[in-house]
Amino acid sequence: MSISRLTINLVLAIGLALPSRVTAQSSTPITAIAFDWSTYRHDAPGSDNWPMTWCEDGHQYTSWGDGGGFGGTNNDGRVSLGFARIEGDYADFRAFNVWGGVDTERSSDFAGKVTSMICIEGNLYAWHSSGGRESAFNWKQIIKSADKGRSWNEDEFPESRLVGDEPGRAGLPYFINFGQNYSSNRDGYVYIYTIRIQDPEDWEVQKPGVVWLARAPVANEAFTNLDNWEWFTGLDEGQPTWSQNSNDRRPVLEDPDGVMRNSAIYVPAFDRYVMVTNHTARNEGNMAWWEAPTPWGPWRLFKKVSGWLDQEPGAPDIQNSATFGNFSPKWLGPNGDCVFVWFRPDAWNSVACRFLTDPDAGDDLLPPAPPAGLRVVGTP
Repeated sequence: MSISRLTINLVLAIGLALPSRVTAQSSTPITAIAFDWSTYRHDAPGSDNWPMTWCEDGHQYTSWGDGGGFGGTNNDGRVSLGFARIEGDYADFRAFNVWGGVDTERSSDFAGKVTSMICIEGNLYAWHSSGGRESAFNWKQIIKSADKGRSWNEDEFPESRLVGDEPGRAGLPYFINFGQNYSSNRDGYVYIYTIRIQDPEDWEVQKPGVVWLARAPVANEAFTNLDNWEWFTGLDEGQPTWSQNSNDRRPVLEDPDGVMRNSAIYVPAFDRYVMVTNHTARNEGNMAWWEAPTPWGPWRLFKKVSGWLDQEPGAPDIQNSATFGNFSPKWLGPNGDCVFVWFRPDAWNSVACRFLTDPDAGDDLLPPAPPAGLRVVGTP
């Protein structure tokens, strides 16, 4: 079936009550994605970022910056940093500001920005920076909420701070989301990607784009201390190798067009991982979607566009400058149904979608050819 025909006939399963963990029959490569623009949602004008995670209470949680959150505007209820709860299925979801913003359940009490969140044992963990462009490159630190976002201790894990201003260091970290309450994770590790910061003085896509992978145990919140991190160092007879010495790390993904503001999620229906990156220049709708059978790869490009919305028949007539996007961990259906959430324009923007697969592709084959000069890494 063609992508256009599938888009027209897309029947969403996201309204069904899904189990917290879906067991895939086999790992099936994702080769394309189709968007159903009749499902486009727009809310919270003026607010940005919107990383998402899914907790044991059945709700999703998200964060925004520089706005009033749901029901607010760029001025009404404006806070530097806020958190919200998303209840229900995509077709009729409701959103509630829980920390900051309009009609909030709890006032915010510090500033900053968050671009990645996970939920483990009912606790929320988020990568936080002060919010300034320079500081967002220069440091990120894990913060925690034990009450679903109503309060946060910004100083609980000083050992988690990634800090520095030298070129070539690791920055802009982000988690893999593993289903509801992290229940799809199989090996007891939290996985964290970081981007090589080429120019810490320039708040822009980092070129060439280099992504590293680290891991640390879930148990006892070991991942909140950098001393417990192991860095991916390559493959030995197809198996990943790790080192606590960051100087030994090797990229899991490289893109000469650059990377910035990424996200990653496990897709249990196909036993695959999906990563979203920005490329070439920020705030210009330059989006790339990658997939892999493991957190360390091999990562393969299945869609890459410049000026994304201009390439999508039926897309809304809005500012075509998508910058950061991630997939809802709850609204993943058993047949590849998904929901993509992004900002730029500064607002909650979302659309239902479907991952398309080719069971015959195999992990030794690439989907449509990547741009000239693109290096796909992680293969033996």
